[in-house]
Amino acid sequence: QRGIALAALNRIPEAYHQFDVATVMFPPSPAREILWLLRGRTALQTGQKEVAIDDLSKYVAYDPKHAEARYLLGMAYNAKGEHEKALQALQGLAESGSLRYARAVAYFGLGRKREASEEIDAAIRLGPPNPVLAQWQARIRAMPGKP
Repeated sequence: QRGIALAALNRIPEAYHQFDVATVMFPPSPAREILWLLRGRTALQTGQKEVAIDDLSKYVAYDPKHAEARYLLGMAYNAKGEHEKALQALQGLAESGSLRYARAVAYFGLGRKREASEEIDAAIRLGPPNPVLAQWQARIRAMPGKP
């Protein structure tokens, strides 16, 4: 409970610590699986890509249709530079601005300018307005090659 409250207060490193401590208590199901999602999310937010990938992969194996877990797993793979795995994690999710952004980042990492441009443009169209999307759009447009 403390970790959830700290995350809600945007005290992410402290929340991660609480979730990490809770994992060594070996909670029963379904608390264990929920903890994988919570710790995976905060691990990604604190730059702990391996922990995020491990926890989120376990959660996705537990609940393959969980859109947020698959999105976060895709972003963790993107953060690690494993863009093909990111695209696999994102496959089959309902279209959204967040999904399009995650795919744009993956295609950018793979050097696929046309696909990255299409995805970031779609993310911007789907909104809401976000300065990070505009920054990514500029980075993608600056890539060598034709859009």
